[in-house]
Amino acid sequence: MKRPPNAASPDFIIEDNPEYNDELRTALLIGFHLRRGVHLAAIKMLEPALIEFDAALKACPTFGEAWLYRGLTLRLLKRFDEACVSYENAAVLTPMFAEAQDNLATLAAALGRISSIYIPWLTARRPNLLRRLYHKLRKRFTQSVVDETQYLETEKDLREAFSRAYDSPEIATKLAFCLQRQRREKEAESFFRYALFLEPWTGSAAAGLCNILNSASRTDEALAVAGDAARAGSLDSRVPALAYASAVREVEWGQIKLWREQAIAAFRRDARSAAGNAYFLLDDPALHRQAAEALFRLFKAASPEMPANFRRSAQRRITIGYISPDFRDHPVARLIAEVFELHDRRRFKVIGYGLIPDTGSEIGDRIRKSFDKFFDVSARSPRACVEAIRADGVDILIDLAGNTANGPNSIMIRRAAPVQVNYLGDPGTSGSPNVDYIVVDETVAPAEHKAWYSEALVHLPDCYQANDRKRAVSEKFRARTDYGFPAESVVFCAFNEPRKVTPEIFGAWMRILSRVPGSFLWLYTPTDKVAENFKAEAAKRGCDIARLKFASRLPNAEHLARYYAADLLLDTPIYNGHTTASDALWCGCPVLTIMGQAFPARVGASILRAAGLPELVATTLPEYEDLAVRIGLNGEFRRDLRRRVEGAKTSCALFDTPRFVRQLEWAFEHMWSAYLNGSAPAPFAVPPLKTDLKAENGHGD
Repeated sequence: MKRPPNAASPDFIIEDNPEYNDELRTALLIGFHLRRGVHLAAIKMLEPALIEFDAALKACPTFGEAWLYRGLTLRLLKRFDEACVSYENAAVLTPMFAEAQDNLATLAAALGRISSIYIPWLTARRPNLLRRLYHKLRKRFTQSVVDETQYLETEKDLREAFSRAYDSPEIATKLAFCLQRQRREKEAESFFRYALFLEPWTGSAAAGLCNILNSASRTDEALAVAGDAARAGSLDSRVPALAYASAVREVEWGQIKLWREQAIAAFRRDARSAAGNAYFLLDDPALHRQAAEALFRLFKAASPEMPANFRRSAQRRITIGYISPDFRDHPVARLIAEVFELHDRRRFKVIGYGLIPDTGSEIGDRIRKSFDKFFDVSARSPRACVEAIRADGVDILIDLAGNTANGPNSIMIRRAAPVQVNYLGDPGTSGSPNVDYIVVDETVAPAEHKAWYSEALVHLPDCYQANDRKRAVSEKFRARTDYGFPAESVVFCAFNEPRKVTPEIFGAWMRILSRVPGSFLWLYTPTDKVAENFKAEAAKRGCDIARLKFASRLPNAEHLARYYAADLLLDTPIYNGHTTASDALWCGCPVLTIMGQAFPARVGASILRAAGLPELVATTLPEYEDLAVRIGLNGEFRRDLRRRVEGAKTSCALFDTPRFVRQLEWAFEHMWSAYLNGSAPAPFAVPPLKTDLKAENGHGD
């Protein structure tokens, strides 16, 4: 396009001022083109004006005012998409330029272009304008737009729906969850916050946002989100449980009592309220099942049926599929890695499906190599995952995550394989009728507890928990003096997550310290704030805070070395240590647990019984305290316990991984035989099998 007639060039101005440096010449060019563009636009010569603004931006691409005028011109030309981009650039480059923000907000709202790019600063800087727009535009949309998203799965579909109903907190929340499932937490956070901006009482958005914040250790923010939702009048029964979950992560016990009472009351009214937090609230297996079934119904509503016609033959190897988000540096991976390596390839083909990409961890690399085939399915939709698993001919699909974060619920619900199994990652029932079996033992889930599980119970003869005998342990810093403890002191450690520590058990620990002179309590504290809160709680109970020591996050091999410096691991009730307990025993540190009613509260007992140490299982808090004090006061008893624990590595069932794998394979063959015979899933017990522990490969630290 030609310039307008008689258009002057800035060249003569520059030629008349040879003393100008490059910076001044650039400024002169920008000013010339900008002024000329404004004059041309004023007389409706829009295309020539656009040429001038482009020339100004060529000279200086970061000149926000030129982007603004360019946007105004493009809008008059009805080139709205380009106008939005120009307004956005103007707003980003000049965040205090209210005119750029106003124009972007107005045009973006009119076009349904609100997105995670605009939301953070729009909500922060122009909330009143947005609120007026949303209330005005809400009248244009019908409930049918919201309803049609009920079964939408893909981001593309949700974004299209959002573009037609961007004032809908429901659709914004669905899109946020879609992004969250893709591990795009930053974008998901923006959409959750946007939904809460529209309706601060939206419980599902608060739940999703709290999960993201808690996972990022932004617990203060999560607690504020849950509190804001409650104060906004949320009737969502999940809100108290969210607040409680956030408070316990940071040991904010001043707020725990209020939120816990409200959360339990809500839980008893509506089991959905505690989905994801039930294990930390109550040691009640019946309510745990109710929460799991409520979560199943939520996933079921968003998971269309995918009918399948499975045809299988007994005349071939059984194909096992393991699916998990945790094939990375994660406790589940550190427990089960050796199982994949020891499977009998003459009888089984083993395939892995990863739901979260690994970031290059050693354990993740080892696990990927241990499968016959491994697929990263993190970018696939649930439907695509199901199709792939079926195409791979998987006979038995083992879910290693259950109802934990990023688990394969939407895949298991669609029946990806003829036989589906719940194992290891989630200490409780899936609540899903499409999961046929759960692998347990007689301690964590006795036969008389079957009413609390939707699956058929498969009892292994020793402990349900797999263990890796190749777990790496640092050779450095194994003495208690390396950590600042006196050489002759008694060191109690408590390395479970802080959210497992209740005020009641912490009080017991303080009483134990008071009864064992010269003893210390070594607590795992992922943040400085957690450490400070533990100190404050100890001071309230009259304990000298100098007797508390803190263990921050370390690479796992270095963390495991700490157990050599401790005398006894003090377990937590309601939710025992799982990987923590077996790690301690592997490193020679005895564990004292207290057994409860539900699966999470019985794992410590299962581990200790399989390690040949049943006397370290208490059933009441006074018994727990007295036993800890006895161990703390009796040096010979402590030394004898450590000798027994160290000897158990080469003799006990807990660490006989080859035997464990043979028993697990026996269970898989029984499940598969039942399927081929047309039998419905039914409970069964695996008989004890024998292996020569030292003869099998893989033993060592």
